[in-house]
Amino acid sequence: MKTVAQVTGVFIFILAMLASAHADQGQRQVSFVPQWLPQAQFAGYYVAFEKGFYKKYGLEVNILRGGPERPSEQWLKKGAADFATMLRSTAIVEREKGIRLVNVGQIVSRSSQVLIAKKSSGIKSWQDLNGKKVGLRGAELSIMPTALFRRYGLQVTVIPQTSTVNLFLRGGVDVVSAMWYNEYHTILDAGVEPEDLVVFHLSMTP
Repeated sequence: MKTVAQVTGVFIFILAMLASAHADQGQRQVSFVPQWLPQAQFAGYYVAFEKGFYKKYGLEVNILRGGPERPSEQWLKKGAADFATMLRSTAIVEREKGIRLVNVGQIVSRSSQVLIAKKSSGIKSWQDLNGKKVGLRGAELSIMPTALFRRYGLQVTVIPQTSTVNLFLRGGVDVVSAMWYNEYHTILDAGVEPEDLVVFHLSMTP
């Protein structure tokens, strides 16, 4: 059975428990893959590796490179990774497909995924998304937005979104998919003022 560590921070605690249970077996080799490219949200894993925290507890950890071309759930399916981070919505979908995943830890209480529009687009409510061009990333990051569109009967034109928000900044799409802790701030850093944006939190849909 493969194990899924849902969010940053809990992984070290889980590995410590595993190490205690196998302390008499020497160094245990395990592999871990984050669900996205190396970035600040996964800093704890890399710092723990560099500091030797895993080895201290008897674990030889191989941190694999995740990202849009390497979905973490695929690593688990193939048996190429023992632990991974992934969105809970992804885990639910994979469980429905019969993949035995276990959510062993979750620190955040709600999703950080958002849809962002510019106020100048005239979008003020969920219903205003109807008929608009929406930038969506594939795989797991499209699950929640797609479910929302179906729930409200919205007909949107989905535009494939890369790992940047450049298309949104240049007016190529009306709405962009983002994470509150990541791409939202990328948009602000590009010079867009918070008051010029309309942010729809997927965790707060009525």
